[in-house]
Amino acid sequence: MTILLIGATGMLGSALRAQAFPGEVMSTWRERPLPHGIRFDAKEDDPRRLLSGLQGRPSHAVLLFGQTQIDACARDPAGSRDVNVSAMIRLLTCLKSEGITPVYCSTDGVFDGGGRDLREDAPPNPILEYGRQKAEMEAFIASEFAGRPHLILRYAKLVGLETGRRNLLGEWVDDLERGREIRLAKDQYFSPASLADAAKATLECARRDLTGIYHVGGPERLSRIEIFEIVRRVYERLQEVTSVVTYCRLNDLPFLEPRPLDASINSEKLYQAIGRRFASVAELCECEMPIRLRI
Repeated sequence: MTILLIGATGMLGSALRAQAFPGEVMSTWRERPLPHGIRFDAKEDDPRRLLSGLQGRPSHAVLLFGQTQIDACARDPAGSRDVNVSAMIRLLTCLKSEGITPVYCSTDGVFDGGGRDLREDAPPNPILEYGRQKAEMEAFIASEFAGRPHLILRYAKLVGLETGRRNLLGEWVDDLERGREIRLAKDQYFSPASLADAAKATLECARRDLTGIYHVGGPERLSRIEIFEIVRRVYERLQEVTSVVTYCRLNDLPFLEPRPLDASINSEKLYQAIGRRFASVAELCECEMPIRLRI
């Protein structure tokens, strides 16, 4: 089995490459070159040329590319649709003709944030432009690949302690190390998942030829404050905490669109399929904090 990672330079793509068996994945990149990778711009390049130029035929293609910045999608709906919808449809059409199983990376943002611990059969009701584009693609895949293998993975907030862009726990540790003020929304809930666990599960889903929709989230429904308190408790056993924490409501923050307040999802279906549960936030912090702080 060979798995094609399309758009593999982001946070999840990097984790997938790190977790894959030697020779298991082929990867594409657009702006940041990857060793042995293939340059591919989904918006500009012909996907037929990409697939015909591969050394061997992949069994699955994990679709990682796209505009994933929520405010960027709200600011430029037409431009983000060009890549998140139009380019995605072109690629999916080619995958269908080649008999390659698509693994579509969706989001808990297909829900409106008014539910709690939602399962896979909950009807999407997005309030974000980004979520609307994802829900549209989920519906397209369900229709276009009816009777054919396909996999839709709805990811919760993916977290780890590494320093990095859009990595919640890592950003908080950076702030604690520098003594910066930390502002927390007190009314937001979600199901944070270890980035490493999510990457492992994605690969396991492909290896097991799973089909349908699976939620890829952590085992807990936690508020942003609860998550931060776990991080701070573990951190302050190792280092002094000088940061000041202030609180607000989520939609007091200057977003272009109101954000879902409760993005928690239930991932029991996935856990049963792969035979294991993800690490809790506390387990993740206990394991990785000393490494992150080099203690």
